Amino acid sequence: MGRHGVRVTVVAPAPPGLPATTFAIEGAEVVLVPHDGRLLAARRMRPWRRAARPFVEAAQPDIVHGQNVITGGVVAADAASLARSIVTARGNARRDTLAAYSGVPARIRAALGDRLIRDVLDRVDMVVGVHPDWRVNLPAEPRRLTHIPNIVHGAFFRVERSPVAGRVLYCGGARRIKGFDVLEAAWSHVRAAVPGASLRLVGWPASAPAPDAAETVGPVGAEQLADELARAHVLVIPSRYEVSPILLAEAWASGTPVIATSAGGMASLAPGAALVVLPDNPGGLADAVVAVLEQTVDTTENVSVGRARAEAHQEEKVVAAHLELYDDVLRSP
Repeated sequence: MGRHGVRVTVVAPAPPGLPATTFAIEGAEVVLVPHDGRLLAARRMRPWRRAARPFVEAAQPDIVHGQNVITGGVVAADAASLARSIVTARGNARRDTLAAYSGVPARIRAALGDRLIRDVLDRVDMVVGVHPDWRVNLPAEPRRLTHIPNIVHGAFFRVERSPVAGRVLYCGGARRIKGFDVLEAAWSHVRAAVPGASLRLVGWPASAPAPDAAETVGPVGAEQLADELARAHVLVIPSRYEVSPILLAEAWASGTPVIATSAGGMASLAPGAALVVLPDNPGGLADAVVAVLEQTVDTTENVSVGRARAEAHQEEKVVAAHLELYDDVLRSP
């Protein structure tokens, strides 16, 4: 944004115990704000909102653009008296809450989160959806809504494919909502059908037990992930819910075949550009993986469609869409 004449200050929660910290990255000033460590919808995020406000005021912004409806959205909504306000809706807070908790506490937390989100949607000037359908991740339709897709790093568009035969790539971590347990259940069937198949887990948390016979790699940057996609025979996204996973667009840009579930926003995004299976279906997932590895299904058309869809995620296009949005919001009454 800096090269387009936009001054950017990023205000974000600091890790627990870290004092206020300011540094520069890629032309933006980043301010990490200390808070009490509890970002809870049940408390309406009040400690975080109080901590962030002085830093937002000090930046003297024309626009406050919150990322994620709850964490960044409450700050953007609170800044309505200072500047125009925008929030980008990324994940699905309700689904994440229900995946992280169980029983009555989960339903109460989800209801409180929905209430807070509705309040933010009512107060901001514009909502940006990374998925074209607001129903995928919002409890109510915003008054003003536009769609701008996630940005994909240029490294993924520069990939030169050199796939390792039989290598299956997974990049979702160990949370249940990401569906790794479904892939794990499917894997014995895959190995029985394709003995040379290998499973590589990228971004796998050090605290999680490593599955037998799987290669694990910790967190990686864009360049490293692009290299992992270059060497994968197929990427598997077995999630129980997704909104608009950037990993899907990164795979499209890199030309890597994808197997994805029809969960959440992927139900409308993936068809035509991936092999689509039902969520929570180890047998169907195993059959799809085997079909790709044994080349009994042709993924050429899916890869071609995916590359075309990835064009909308290019940096220059996403930046241009944001600049147009900012001009529109500043001009609006």
